[in-house]
Amino acid sequence: MARFPFVLGYGQPPVARDAVFDHLKTGDLWNEDAQYVDDWYAIEKIDDKTIIIGEPKSSQYNSSYLIVGENETILFDTGAGERSSDTQPISEFVQKYTEKPIRVVLSHFHYDHTGGIDEFDDVTMIDLPYIRTKVKGGKYQVSALENVGMQRPLLRVKDWVKPNEIIDLGNRKIQFVNTTGHTPEAITLIDHQRKYAFTGDFMYKHLGGILVFAPGSDHDEYIESIETLVEMTGDGYRYFGAHGLPEYNQSWLKDVGAELVKIKNGEAKLSFSVSSILPWVPLRLHAKDQILIYFTPFLSPARIFSWPFSISLMFVLLIVLVMLSLIFK
Repeated sequence: MARFPFVLGYGQPPVARDAVFDHLKTGDLWNEDAQYVDDWYAIEKIDDKTIIIGEPKSSQYNSSYLIVGENETILFDTGAGERSSDTQPISEFVQKYTEKPIRVVLSHFHYDHTGGIDEFDDVTMIDLPYIRTKVKGGKYQVSALENVGMQRPLLRVKDWVKPNEIIDLGNRKIQFVNTTGHTPEAITLIDHQRKYAFTGDFMYKHLGGILVFAPGSDHDEYIESIETLVEMTGDGYRYFGAHGLPEYNQSWLKDVGAELVKIKNGEAKLSFSVSSILPWVPLRLHAKDQILIYFTPFLSPARIFSWPFSISLMFVLLIVLVMLSLIFK
């Protein structure tokens, strides 16, 4: 495939937008155990009380999860928000698979994980100081930067769970782990009895790539969180992400961590490219086999999304526009 030029140098060609992983394409089922149950949702039962709710036709091949206990059920993420109006809302869809009260937990605040959040009364929130300080009247207003979209959902906080705290759903204990790197509020849920880890956007197998360019992304924290998760889980654990192939193994987790370390140590060659998720934004890319890791160009996400930088950028763009208007007057 031919390379294509950017303003500075050359970059890697983008992955096709419908390429999910290996030969899997958008709309395909991820394995033989998965099945469509209507025109939008597909499911796979990991076991009788753990269900993948897939959206294979969504732009990022989303997966949410039902984690069922004897007293209540966790819904981990509320969908991509791309279903058509004649498709069943996720709040109604999950009632087919559990009669227990639903506890909504968001893996993080990005738009493609909060699509159906308005269908639910409240959420369980990770107890982080910066989130606590922004809660007003029991509600948290997600910012446009946190959402990386235009939704800005208003989250009604039902209760708080501290990082590493374990809650009991009724003969099923789930640990909440704050796995930062992709976003500051990112959560991984671990069921140590069944040896399952649900990692959201922190880790997944999708050719859209591991994203370290969102507001709040942090390269060093990503490495630390991977090391922590490896230590907390171990041999025999099964891992489930939010995009692409739902399940991956610990080797994938370690391999991504190893590539992030190479980048940190200056041992990896980064080129310019674009992610199939954001095909109009030039990014830095490190590619190793099917591991794709995307970064912001030139500066870290913390600098790119800071107010001083944003104001400076707007000022520069204004000057450019004025100059262009004078040139072509």
